[in-house]
Amino acid sequence: MCVCRMYCTLQFLWLWHPPVGVWIGVLGLLGVIVPLIRDLSKIGRREKAVWTLVMFVLLLLEIKSVYQDRNEHDREQSEARERETKSFETIASGVNNAITQSEKQFRETVAQQSRDFDAVMARAEINTSEITGGNSYIIVYPLFESAPSTTFPLTAMACFTCRYSVPNTYIYLQTDMASTEMGSLIYHGTVDPGFTINVGAFITPPKNAESYYKISVLARNKTTYELLTVRFNEQEQRWEYKWHIERIEKPFHYNPKTKMAEGGVQRILENTDWQSNVKAVTNPAKITKIH
Repeated sequence: MCVCRMYCTLQFLWLWHPPVGVWIGVLGLLGVIVPLIRDLSKIGRREKAVWTLVMFVLLLLEIKSVYQDRNEHDREQSEARERETKSFETIASGVNNAITQSEKQFRETVAQQSRDFDAVMARAEINTSEITGGNSYIIVYPLFESAPSTTFPLTAMACFTCRYSVPNTYIYLQTDMASTEMGSLIYHGTVDPGFTINVGAFITPPKNAESYYKISVLARNKTTYELLTVRFNEQEQRWEYKWHIERIEKPFHYNPKTKMAEGGVQRILENTDWQSNVKAVTNPAKITKIH
């Protein structure tokens, strides 16, 4: 029974975990009290053995308490680091999500602003093109007749693919290819796509040679130059024409050293083959009628 109580007491003392230093304090207290209540010279071997055992037990309990306290401290530190790590991961995840959301919103905002800007610029470009004529340009050509006539009126139109009218247009005609002058003004006004305009000028080309006409078109959207060539096709027995049109993309500047115009950039807009607007004479013998 005594052994059982002693075992239970030791088990309780072993499982109990007081703060570090308690057992050393108890051991020190016993070291003070025992000499006061007992005469150390009269203590027998058995009692010395008991007190020695108590001392070792208290010392063992203190060592166990120190290790247990350190283990608990290490565990708490580990748990604290784990909590900090999770907390940091949560914060980092939140920050990353916020950054990602901000970047997404920023990209969407920039994309929307870019689309709005492109729409505004497109509308502005359309408005500007409607005012200046955009990339539209003028074609001048003669109106031939099937009758045996050698004098033909000149007409002007916007190119076949032109979208905008060309306002405030000045058309000049020069029949002398060797001349550097602009020639005579034959039309001033607006040329709309899909419509032809009689410019009020006439040409009288010879039948036995090709005729060349320089046509300068000054407009708000850039100057164009046309070389109109006219001939009489003996084989087809009809008048034909073709044109070569260039636009000045970069204006020329005068070089005082060479005394010539230099630095200009011209783009070829059209270079057609021979064509005619004279309708062929109908041959009744070659007409098929369906009833």
